[in-house]
This record gives sequence, structure tokens and C-alpha cells, in this order.
Amino acid sequence: MALHPGDELRLQILIKIGAAKLDLSDFEGVEHAFQEALEINRKLPRRNPEAMLEYVRFLQLKSRPAEAEALLHETLSWNPLSPLAHLERAKLLAARGQWDKVVEEGEFVLRNAGEDEELLRSAHLLLARAYYRLNQPEKAKWHRSWIESH
Repeated sequence: MALHPGDELRLQILIKIGAAKLDLSDFEGVEHAFQEALEINRKLPRRNPEAMLEYVRFLQLKSRPAEAEALLHETLSWNPLSPLAHLERAKLLAARGQWDKVVEEGEFVLRNAGEDEELLRSAHLLLARAYYRLNQPEKAKWHRSWIESH
């Protein structure tokens, strides 16, 4: 008897397979799993933006920022309020040295992260770095203090 999971479950399975293949440095396998997951996701009635962020991170890791940005833009169109997607956008902007925009995205993440400690920590880290780069040491210090106290 063969299993035929629904598309939402297949999407989650493919994302897990892609992550496992990344751990094994099977980059071709990662690409294949994430591409298949993306195609499934695009056909779902309610798309899952968070599932695609793994693919965005992979594209960044492989130094493919234009592809990562295009996929992130598509992902944000599915859910413009996703703090995880905004965090990934902030990381892409930081890589390009667009610190004012990093601040904008980071502040959005802080306002919408709720109680997610990992998300809050990542946003504070990016904001501390951005404010340092923008020569605003007091604001950078505030974010560093938050990180040290949590």
C-alpha cells in the first residue's frame, strides 16, 4: 500500500527532506526538494509562507541573492504580515548594507514577534548591528542590552 499524503503534508515533508539534505551537504537534493515544495505551495488555496523561508535561506547560503529576494517578495505577497519573512528581508538588506531599511524591517519584526524569543533575539541582533552602522550607538546599546538580558 502506497501512501498519498495531501499537498499540505507533502509540502511539510519536502521542506523537512530539504533541511535534512542540507545537513548532508546534498545541495542538488536540497534544491530539488525545495523546488518541488515551492510548486506545491503555489497551488495551495492557503499558501504557507514560512515553509518557503527555508528555500530563501538556502538561496542566500548558495550566494544567490537575486533569486532569494524574488522568492522572498513572492512569499511576502502571500502574507505581508509574516514577521519571519520580514526578518529574512532584513537579513538580505543587511547583506547589501541598506541599514535604514534593516531598521525598518527589524522594528516591524519586533512589533509583530509576540512572545517568540528566537525571533525577538534575531531582530534585536540585526537592529543593534544596523544602529551601530548608522552611527547611533545609544540605540545599538539598547538592543545589545536586551540581548544580554534575555
